[in-house]
Amino acid sequence: MSAQLNNTSYVLLGFIGIGPRSGYDIKRVADHSTRFFWQISYGQIYPELKRLTELGLVELEADPRGGRARNLYSLTERGRQTLQEWLAHAPAGTFEMRDELLLKLFFAGLAPRDVQLEILSQLRLREEAMLAELRAIEPHAREMAKQKAALGTYVLEGGLRIHQAYLDHIKELERRLIS
Repeated sequence: MSAQLNNTSYVLLGFIGIGPRSGYDIKRVADHSTRFFWQISYGQIYPELKRLTELGLVELEADPRGGRARNLYSLTERGRQTLQEWLAHAPAGTFEMRDELLLKLFFAGLAPRDVQLEILSQLRLREEAMLAELRAIEPHAREMAKQKAALGTYVLEGGLRIHQAYLDHIKELERRLIS
């Protein structure tokens, strides 16, 4: 069974495991949580929900709201078991970061000092914006923690620490280049 599933499958099973959700609900919650390290799109969500239903891992229930057709997905017992197996046996995997600004910084020694400072400035502004965004979603993360996803707040706290450390590092590089 697990050979048929991919990481998007498990993201959906995880969100549905927290509580029944529509595809729209999943996207909305993902945009305030996992997108910072695992992004999903509507183009992935709906076909995968259909496939998970066909595999018997989720079940579909019509849940019209305000005259609109809406489908609500819940985990089946088989889906809950599959999610638990994945959580218990997932390999560590690999970490890959692709960051064009960091790539430019790597080669910035070949550029004039003003270009180097501009790259650092762009990195600093981006990290400041990321920290502001992460801090803005803290209330949402705390609310999710009440719904069975308590460890999500720890992931958020880790993200805040990582980005703060990165921002501090960038500011130190700027100070070195200016002096």
